[in-house]
Amino acid sequence: MINNDTNLLLSMLEGHDAVEVATVLLCILILTVMVWKIKQKINQYLTSRLQHMEEEAQEKQKLFSLIEKCENRITELENRQAIDSSQSDIYIQTLKESIENLSKQVTQISQKLDSTNLELLNQKKESNETKVNELRDRLLQGYRYYTCASTNPSRTWNEMEADAFWKMFRDYENRGGNGYMHTDVEPAMRKLPITKLFDEAKE
Repeated sequence: MINNDTNLLLSMLEGHDAVEVATVLLCILILTVMVWKIKQKINQYLTSRLQHMEEEAQEKQKLFSLIEKCENRITELENRQAIDSSQSDIYIQTLKESIENLSKQVTQISQKLDSTNLELLNQKKESNETKVNELRDRLLQGYRYYTCASTNPSRTWNEMEADAFWKMFRDYENRGGNGYMHTDVEPAMRKLPITKLFDEAKE
């Protein structure tokens, strides 16, 4: 698939001078960076949602603390002999019923939050795995293009191309990507000479 795309690109660029070729490649690179930034914003949204989930968990803990305090209060009332027994019983029974209702509501909220948290965590994990695979594929495309004599006879790349590649590489690492990208791809790409963008266009 990559070879077909490369051959198609080369056939389209035949007959054009170096400036036109560099302009086309620059446009492709800019579009790639824009797509990458959009996906970064999606990841930021997921991170913000997880933070909101943590705040909800803290609120849930506060509710449980409130219930515990109420139960302690009931115990204190039961131990007070000075309070009229009939009024105390009514008051305690009412308070117990309120606590039971509150406990049921908290349990329902807790179960719902746990289910939502698990779903979001799974979605974030799947999204991250998808992103890692996508970044690996794009990095391999760049590796095959720039290190191949047929597609890149000079075996060089310009500053903007190198910067875009290494930004994707860092994103790949930050998401947990590893393996042969570090043992094979990274050393080969580090060896490629970097040319000035405008000097390359003049050639």
